[in-house]
Amino acid sequence: MTAIGSVLSAGCFLVAGAYICVGLYLLGQMLIESIRDRLERRRQRRIARIEAELDEKQERLRQAIFSLATQLAAERDEASRQMTRQARLSAEKTPPTS
Repeated sequence: MTAIGSVLSAGCFLVAGAYICVGLYLLGQMLIESIRDRLERRRQRRIARIEAELDEKQERLRQAIFSLATQLAAERDEASRQMTRQARLSAEKTPPTS
C-alpha cells in the first residue's frame, strides 16, 4: 500500500466515523424527542382525567346544593304554615280587649 493509499484509507475511516457519530447523535435526538412526546401525552391524559373528576365532583356538589335548597324551602314553607296556624289559634283564644 502506498502512502497516498493509506492516507485515503485513514480519511475514509475518519469520514465513516464522523457519519456514525452524526447518525448516533440524530438517533439520540429522535429518541429524546419520542420520550418527550410520550411524557407530554401522558401528562395531557392525566390532566384530562383530573379535570373530568373535578367536573363530576362539581356536578355532584351542585345537585347536593340544589337538593338541600329544595328541602330548606319546603321546611320554610312548613314553618310559615305552622306559624300562621298558631297565630290564628292564638287570636281565636284571646278575647278582644275593650
